Amino acid sequence: MEIANCWLTLDKFGSNIPLFNVTPAELVYLVENRKNILGRFPISDLEKVRNVPLSEDNERKRLQMKYGRVKSKEPGVKPYCIDVLFPPHTSKLPTTFKDTPFLEEASAIKVASDVIIKAPDDSEVPSTLQTEDYWKEEEKPVAKAPVTK
Repeated sequence: MEIANCWLTLDKFGSNIPLFNVTPAELVYLVENRKNILGRFPISDLEKVRNVPLSEDNERKRLQMKYGRVKSKEPGVKPYCIDVLFPPHTSKLPTTFKDTPFLEEASAIKVASDVIIKAPDDSEVPSTLQTEDYWKEEEKPVAKAPVTK
């Protein structure tokens, strides 16, 4: 099973926390849980760090203990949060990030931040921009606070 590190956005103000040792099934749970709250994709800088020999049953139990049961006011036994996304007898947990539908969005964010902008050649720059006077910083007036006595 693949393991990755990433950043999780908690709220609309951009509070981010680093997450370490995230599995593909955990990534799906985090995205499903946070995407509607944020209104955007909550995971950024997803970086695969290693593969570990982890069985599906062990991973399911780990996620059940980590994320608990569904919160509901109805009486009775509530299912585990991870079992709602991946029913135990009908679906398998993803073992690679390629199996998750969110890899493209997570990697698109990483790729977008790694884009290098190439400076244009002198021939592409208009002649008015090539003069040194154009690039000099203009002195901006500084607002002064009124003096009170």
